[in-house]
Amino acid sequence: MPTPKIVVIGDSYSAAAVFSRLENLLHQTREPYDLLFLTSKPYYYLSPLLPQYMANACGVEDISEFTRELNYLRPGISYLQTDVVNIDFTANNIRTSNGSIDYNFLVLAPDLDKCENKDEYDEDLVLNVNSLKDFRELRKKILRNLEHASSIPSQEDRKPLLSFLILGSKEKDIELAFSISDFVRCMLRTKYTDLKKTLLNIELIEGKNNIEASRDPYFNGYLFFNLNKKNIKINTNSSLPKGNLDASFVLQTASNETSSFVEKLDLVKDEKSRAFVDLYMRAQGKENVFVIGKSSKCLDLVENVERSELFYLYQSDICASNILCSINNNPLKTLKIKFDIDFLSLGSRNAILEFKNFCLYGIFPWFLYRLTYIWYFIGWKKKLRAFVSLFLSIVGLKDSHIFDSIDEESSISSVDKVASN
Repeated sequence: MPTPKIVVIGDSYSAAAVFSRLENLLHQTREPYDLLFLTSKPYYYLSPLLPQYMANACGVEDISEFTRELNYLRPGISYLQTDVVNIDFTANNIRTSNGSIDYNFLVLAPDLDKCENKDEYDEDLVLNVNSLKDFRELRKKILRNLEHASSIPSQEDRKPLLSFLILGSKEKDIELAFSISDFVRCMLRTKYTDLKKTLLNIELIEGKNNIEASRDPYFNGYLFFNLNKKNIKINTNSSLPKGNLDASFVLQTASNETSSFVEKLDLVKDEKSRAFVDLYMRAQGKENVFVIGKSSKCLDLVENVERSELFYLYQSDICASNILCSINNNPLKTLKIKFDIDFLSLGSRNAILEFKNFCLYGIFPWFLYRLTYIWYFIGWKKKLRAFVSLFLSIVGLKDSHIFDSIDEESSISSVDKVASN
């Protein structure tokens, strides 16, 4: 008789977190279950740190981790990089590009990989900036424009090459604006000294009367102070101009992302193809299938909280614990926590920390922000390496991360290079 099996499918932070938690629980309880991790790529990354990468405050290696480094692969614990073709929930079977796999318990935690442009905007005109690949491609385009601008004698002809229009004024849009500002200013200061920083133009285009990231007066006051300091304009009650644009970049951070993997599965989903789950993180109508991460939606209001990596870490812990409870016929644990802490990064070495009704601004909240996400890494070796890298960066002993974008022939990051060897 084959050993019962728990299978985790996904390439997100949530998938890595629940796999690590399940591995530890199975080792502690010595349950006779095999654990298999199926993923389409050999690493995960912390998406809230993407603006820091854009601002040249860290490199790809500082926001990502190899999934093979999460745990020691003990007997019964295995890892397979493959593509999942289909899942038969009735037969408890997974069909992959490497063959079929049966399961007793299944955890789905895919990353979001599909988005559509907002409203009437042309797909060829607007660039979605959401994933690590998107941010890396944006940095490449900015560097190409800087090189082009450097070869043009006319200041008036140079300006469109360094003009950015960002659609929206949500927190992600504001973080993107600050990170672009810091990246371009860094390049102008260190590598393109012949270009004036007055050429840089960043505008947020908001169709509503006020910005979506608006909070209390203290939060708004510090936010607008920094927007003015970086000369980032906010145009409310406005839309993208018709006809020719005096800008080379029109950007948006997609808010309507979905998972193409979950979209094709036979699960009960909402309009954004997020699978409905209960308080135990089980898919609706499926006793042995759990869905966590960005592709899940709890039907209870208790999950109506800020979706941060802290939330996904807690969600993963609940999911792993409930699988062990199901194995032993113990009562399941419910998702019942609310998080009141939130960070808003304002480029390199500047952030806003909001905890309940308390706000803190400047470099110290930024340092806490970076330390917090270092702690979210799963492997302790990765946490140590990320902390050392942050320290070296602060004291100025680390090289610039610009080479992440210059090498056109390389893959997304060094993790892809190592994985292919």
